[in-house]
Amino acid sequence: MSYTRRVPENTSLYKAVKKYFPRFVQRVQLEGKSLPSFVHKTFRKYLKCGRLIYGSIRLYCYTCRRTKLVSFSCKCRGLCPSCSARRMTEASILQSETMIPHVPMRQWVLTFPHPLTLFLAYRPDVLTEVLELFVKVVRYFYRQKCLIYNVPPIDHDDPSYLDLYSDLYPNDIGAVTCIQRFTDALSLYPHFHTLFTDGLFAVRDYIIEPENKFESAQFIPLPQLTDEDLIDVLIYFKHRVTKRFVRRGYLRPTDHGDDSFELYWGSDVLSEEEQSLLRCYAASSRLKYAFGERTGQSLQFEYSEFATHHAKIKSPLCVEWGGFGLHAARSLRADDREQLTQLCRYIQRPPLAQNRLQMLDDGRFYYAFKRIWSNGAKGIMFNGEDLIERLAALIPMPRKNLTRYHGVFAPRSRFKHVVNARSKRDHDRFVRVQRHKRRVYYTMWAELMRKVFVHDVLGCQFCNGRMAVVASIQTVQIDVLECLIKYDGGARDPP
Repeated sequence: MSYTRRVPENTSLYKAVKKYFPRFVQRVQLEGKSLPSFVHKTFRKYLKCGRLIYGSIRLYCYTCRRTKLVSFSCKCRGLCPSCSARRMTEASILQSETMIPHVPMRQWVLTFPHPLTLFLAYRPDVLTEVLELFVKVVRYFYRQKCLIYNVPPIDHDDPSYLDLYSDLYPNDIGAVTCIQRFTDALSLYPHFHTLFTDGLFAVRDYIIEPENKFESAQFIPLPQLTDEDLIDVLIYFKHRVTKRFVRRGYLRPTDHGDDSFELYWGSDVLSEEEQSLLRCYAASSRLKYAFGERTGQSLQFEYSEFATHHAKIKSPLCVEWGGFGLHAARSLRADDREQLTQLCRYIQRPPLAQNRLQMLDDGRFYYAFKRIWSNGAKGIMFNGEDLIERLAALIPMPRKNLTRYHGVFAPRSRFKHVVNARSKRDHDRFVRVQRHKRRVYYTMWAELMRKVFVHDVLGCQFCNGRMAVVASIQTVQIDVLECLIKYDGGARDPP
């Protein structure tokens, strides 16, 4: 399909941001508060995304002498649906085609109690600790299940036999985690979507030279996973998290009982920007209003949901324990690469679907849910300023990566060169891309646009030829832009 220049100013999201973002900032300032600078920057850059007046590139077809203009993008996270979709597709291509080898994969989804999600959203450093702890717990579980029948004879009576084996014969899992910060109702809810290799990479041949032992790494698949296994993993993870939080001072016991704790937010005195951001987070996570006349109740930082109760099996391979939830029912075969690509795109999807947001006749905005809720709700209504408030809470903090790589996929993994070489061999076997008679493992900008939006940007819609970039146009005046648009698509001499 030929590329057609998008018009973001006609979308409901653009109209809402352009009209109501200044009003929202004014409402916050009337209360003597201010928003962080990265929130202002993200909204301002979104208003310039896809607008020709703020810059574009010019394409020319030397066959039929036609020209075409393609506008610049904002490259923002968390707000722009177009840039988020392109980033999603780029990451999914990297993971499914050049990083993950042809081994079985399984998706693990970890959710947290609601009071804890607000704390994790506000403290990304603590969120990183929790993620590392979760991967460590799952790695220990994989070692227990995969190595018990596949290791050389060692003393299994020793409780630390797994650590001893790992020191002598290296082994590790592979995992890709995407930290999602949203729900279907555009509310703040951090949780983990992690793709684990459904097995373990291990050195099984122990009669080899130490310098070449990684070359003999083999994949040991995980045996059948059961609900009891998930309960054990979740109980152990909950115990480790509670112990870690108490030791670091994030949880402090209260006078209400032995199982009641109070969250410590890191500082007794918060700046105005931190207070405003925390109010947005709290209102978004609890579906309340943060500013204005309908401001919700005061924040309650007291947390007492670490009390132990019985595990609940919601569905096969989906359990709950103490407010935590763990889901591991989605698994993929080694040869199912198409489903792997779709799953990689799913875990990195943007928070807002532009086609589900519409502006009503009365000026309000309606956001439709992807699925009907159990109580029959199909969507949610927003006023303009309330929608901006909800979107501001979903913008991630700068320089905080939402995609993490663990185990053999980590940048400094000892298995990385072996796994990557195997992945590239498998990729060569199934998909061969030839450009200028050489193999490449990256995806160009035009190819990403074709995969994301099903549009061939460099394809000429008149002669089906290939167009070339001839100019990069920065910010232009209105009269110059009108002249460029007037001759856009017409036959002209080469620039």
